[in-house]
Order: sequence, then C-alpha cells, then structure tokens
Amino acid sequence: MEYLFDALETEHGWSNYYERPLVKGDKKEILCEQGAAKLLMPSDLFRPLVRSNEISIDSAIKLSHICKTSLTATIKRMVSTTTEKCAFLLWKMMNTSSEFLPSQHNIKPLFGNSKTLDPVKKLRICHVTPSPTLGEFIPREKSVEKGTKIYEAFKQGERMEGFTPLNLSRLKGKYYTESFPFNAEGEKMVMSIVHFDQQKRREVKLSNFGKSREKKLPLGT
Repeated sequence: MEYLFDALETEHGWSNYYERPLVKGDKKEILCEQGAAKLLMPSDLFRPLVRSNEISIDSAIKLSHICKTSLTATIKRMVSTTTEKCAFLLWKMMNTSSEFLPSQHNIKPLFGNSKTLDPVKKLRICHVTPSPTLGEFIPREKSVEKGTKIYEAFKQGERMEGFTPLNLSRLKGKYYTESFPFNAEGEKMVMSIVHFDQQKRREVKLSNFGKSREKKLPLGT
C-alpha cells in the first residue's frame, strides 16, 4: 500500500516523494487497511461469499482461510458488505476521554502512586464497523456491564455467544452477540459481532440447536 501512496495524483501529474499529499498517522493507517481489504477481498468476489454464509465467527474463520486474510480484517469486511443489520465492535479496558486522570498530571497521593487516584477503567468500545443497513450511530467509549457475554469473554479468555443487554445510545436492548478475546501488542481485548436483526438470529440459533455455542479460541488473531 505504501507504493500506492507514492503514486497519488496531484495537479502536476503523478507525485513524487516531496510533492504527494501528506497522508500519515491514523488516517494513513485506516486508508491502508481499507485498501488492503479491497485488494485481498474485492467486492465482486467477496460479496457472493458473504451472501452464501451467515454473518458469524465460524463463517469468518472459513472465509479468512479462503482469502488468506486475518480474522479481524475478514470480519470487518463481512460486516461492511452484508445486508444484515449488525456491527463489529472492538472492546478494551480504558477510561473515557472526558475523565480526569491524576496520573497524567503528576498529582500524587500521600501513599501509593498517582494511578490509585484515577477513575476505574471499564470495558469500553474503542472501534466500530457498522453494516451499511444499520442506520444508527454507535458511539465509542460506551461500556458493557460485568456478567454479560462480552465481559465474560474478556474475563475468562473464552469465546462467548448469547443475548447481551447493551446501551449503545439509540440502540438499547438485548442483542445476540458473538465475542472472543485476543491480545494486541500485549493488551487484552475483545472483538464482538452484534446482531440487531433479532428474528434472523433466533432462526439461526434454532438451526444450530444442540451444538455447543461456547468455544475456546487462542488469544491471538
């Protein structure tokens, strides 16, 4: 993808290193990720595969082997091309951006260290990929309660599925979720597929009746 950035067009023709538009940091990373997904999983070929498989972790594992792509990238691409109302969410333990953190302002207590003064971290959304048909905005930094399938996936280090109570701004209720933990640069996180089409999920759940819906996955993708 770096070569594509080197070939970005400017008003003077194809740019060289010094003339090309300055695209870097998070924006560049996002564009590289999106470009790689379209190259490795082109819509014309990938969309029929999505239509012939349900949106699920199992389907993503199968398609990731076919396309030779990571599980994360495959799930995000599936969600972004499906007609089902769903979303891919990434969770990690963190504070909100609006919370005051004494540890970042060198405020020290009488005993211990400054981190003991910080608000307690919660399992919060740090990334959202909604399906095109979802039609609702899911804000980052929304938290999930202890005891839910998403939280238990984080706590126990096991894949979890089931109906989970969520408060995602205008989307409030119990939604069918598939969640599993993984490690990213030494930090424990959880990925979730949230299904908002309840009737469809119930039909899929009934069709899989009798199968185990809690499976272990290695901590890594």
